[in-house]
Amino acid sequence: MSKNLLFISIFDLTELHFEIARGLEASGHNIFWIATSTTWANWLLKGGIPESNLLVPNYTSDDFLNDDVKNAIRSELTDAESKADLSVNQAMLMDRFLPRWPTDTANDYVCLYYRDIKSFLKDNRIDIVFSEPTTLNELVTYIVCCELD
Repeated sequence: MSKNLLFISIFDLTELHFEIARGLEASGHNIFWIATSTTWANWLLKGGIPESNLLVPNYTSDDFLNDDVKNAIRSELTDAESKADLSVNQAMLMDRFLPRWPTDTANDYVCLYYRDIKSFLKDNRIDIVFSEPTTLNELVTYIVCCELD
């Protein structure tokens, strides 16, 4: 039975995950990726990953959402947290890069990650996610997975 599998690119582990993904793809599974680094996103594209199977949630301040949209997302996210054993605040504290970001920027990223990752997982009917949950996008993905069961 074919499954839709998602790998989250994480630095040099991307190469290992890529080889595992190739083997799973050869077994008939559909492979999808999330890569927040343009370097690794380009590496995956050069490796033959179709653009439609790759989410690259790289944002600038131009992408930040207005307060009404953020409030709606925060309401959804609060419900999602209740299904996970991890809160957004805990996820933000666990991320190793986030302490260098201004708080408002971090909050904007949480909303954007949640919106885009949830949409990507739902649109592609992802069955299983492989990642090393150490960065905010991976931890938000975990919360989304719990929400989507």
